[in-house]
Parts: sequence; C-alpha cells; structure tokens
Amino acid sequence: MGAPRGEPPLRPRGRTGSVGIAAALRRCPRCGEHRIWRSWATLGATCPRCALDFDRHGWVAAVWINTWITILLVMGWTIAAVAMTLPDVPWTVGAVAVALAVGAPVLCLPVAKLIQTGILLRWDPPRDGWQR
Repeated sequence: MGAPRGEPPLRPRGRTGSVGIAAALRRCPRCGEHRIWRSWATLGATCPRCALDFDRHGWVAAVWINTWITILLVMGWTIAAVAMTLPDVPWTVGAVAVALAVGAPVLCLPVAKLIQTGILLRWDPPRDGWQR
C-alpha cells in the first residue's frame, strides 16, 4: 500500500517539529530524500525525488533563522562557561564565543535553509498537484 509507481511516497503529516528533524538530518522536508546537496552549503534547486523547489521564496527567512541559531549558541556557551568558571573566568571563554560567532553561521546555514523550506512547505504548500 505505497505510492503509485513513479510517485514518491508521502511523508506523514505530523507536527511542525518534524521539519527541524528533517533539517538536522539534511533531508528534503517533503519526501525525506537525502541527495539534495551539491556540497556542504550548496542546496540543489529542486529535490531529485519529489521536485520540491527549494528556491521559491528566497533565503531571507533562512538568514533570520541562522542569526537566531548563532545568537542562542553564543549566548548559551557564554552563560554556561561563565557560570561554571566563576570567580576566575579564563580568557578562553571569550575566544570560544568569538569562534562560535564566526563559525556557527557558516555551519548552520544549510540547516537554516531546510528549516525555512519546511516551514514554508507547511504554511504555503506548492500547488503542483503532488500533495493530496
């Protein structure tokens, strides 16, 4: 009892949290395909399995999501490290915070792109006749 031949199986319409899980696993939010990346940070134009267009809304929301992920990582690290090393906070806490502030946006952008695609897929599904 699967999808008709040539049509990818539908993912169960679960909670929006499944979008974050699919993004963390670097998979298509609609069908779960993992071959959607050309390189670490270069997302293909469409999913090879379900033909979901990843570029249909641009990446403005992905930049916003990426900014918040970075802010939360840097603040979380700084607060935890300072709390654990009081009263003598070493200078390496600040150095690691700066490294996180520089490296996290680069490492988190692919995940932020997929989170944006998944959120927009739930809010504004494509009208290509694929979803039932």
